[in-house]
Amino acid sequence: MNSNPFKNLTICLLLIVCLLLYSVPVSSQSILDFRSETIFRFFERDTEEKNDSLVLPIYEYLQFDFGKPERDGFSFHFNGWGRSDLGDSDFYRKDSDGELLNAFLEYVNPLAKFQTRLGRQKIVMGVTTDSVDGLWLSLTPIPWAGFSAYGGLPVALESDEDRDKDTTWGTRVFHRLAAYYEIGLSYKTITGDIGED
Repeated sequence: MNSNPFKNLTICLLLIVCLLLYSVPVSSQSILDFRSETIFRFFERDTEEKNDSLVLPIYEYLQFDFGKPERDGFSFHFNGWGRSDLGDSDFYRKDSDGELLNAFLEYVNPLAKFQTRLGRQKIVMGVTTDSVDGLWLSLTPIPWAGFSAYGGLPVALESDEDRDKDTTWGTRVFHRLAAYYEIGLSYKTITGDIGED
């Protein structure tokens, strides 16, 4: 059985967050934001076993943010959802009962124009719009040019069999002029059983 270095990433991040929460003084300017939204629904559907089966799904959406990402230092962000059917149907038996959307530790250094994230995150960068378990970083050494890069495990493929060795990575360099324009060149690749470069 292949071992995957990214599968325990979320647990490691949660441990880091606990250490950060413990080490931050009470007088700190850090922000702790927790949001929860619960949605109840009910409807009837025909299933393989019976007609007019009552479906009573309950959805829970959670969001947790700690720190001030716009300032120098560390912050942590978590976002996910779960579902349970309170009825007697098997309407959702083939669907996922929840999903971890984001869980990443972020570091920002405004003076050095440096930013990085570690964990599950949505990468929107040039030709890339993927969810990844991995590392992303961005550096703007001069006001009119910079680059960003990422690497990790494609989230959408993590649960598929024989794909533990799949990885994705990409990079982007850009040139910008204030708010007038930004142009860039980006590259993305996925390696492993799912395809080639």
